[in-house]
Amino acid sequence: ILALEHQAGEAMRGFAERSPIVVGATLSIGESVFVPLLAAFRAAHPGQEIFSRIANTHELESRLLADELDVALIEGEVTSPYLTARSFLDDELVFLAAPSRGLSGEVPREAVAGAPFFLREEGSGTRDLFVSAMKAADLPFEVAGVYNNSASILQAVAADFGFAALSRRIAAPYLADGRLVTFSVAGIAFRRTFRVVCHQNKYLTPALRAFLAFCEHE
Repeated sequence: ILALEHQAGEAMRGFAERSPIVVGATLSIGESVFVPLLAAFRAAHPGQEIFSRIANTHELESRLLADELDVALIEGEVTSPYLTARSFLDDELVFLAAPSRGLSGEVPREAVAGAPFFLREEGSGTRDLFVSAMKAADLPFEVAGVYNNSASILQAVAADFGFAALSRRIAAPYLADGRLVTFSVAGIAFRRTFRVVCHQNKYLTPALRAFLAFCEHE
């Protein structure tokens, strides 16, 4: 009996070590650092299976609470008291415009007051940060469009349909080749922290513990 119990325990430990990790990421993280992070983790842990999902902050939080995700990488605020978050990377949004607007450096508030901005969808951490910062600065804006991905917003701004505020990491290719420019407005900053989020009662398998540790040291 003891031998059978030992064999069963060894089998369970082996399964836990090899069990797939179900990882979610917000769109902003998914469009910037998510795939390189997963690639680096796979290289450090060959053979480890990973199922990944990209969605907005609100959906990821719901899936964590329903135990449909093991862990999620989120840039928005976590609202549920049943979730625990660990910081792993700093990020910032930047104002973006087409070069034809002639904006650079710090511009006066009047340059963007009431201007058309393209926003992410409801439930997006990027949208929440932008709206809250603009309200705190008492700087009004018009909504030119609502898109559920950053790529379409970048294209719309590059076509000079309006402005946007997105992660500098996501906008980097457009800034590098001159399709977009960035500028600042006094008194407005869009700094945030990417977080690794789990349910507080989540059982941490060896594979999941390894992934959390990997994120913290990247």
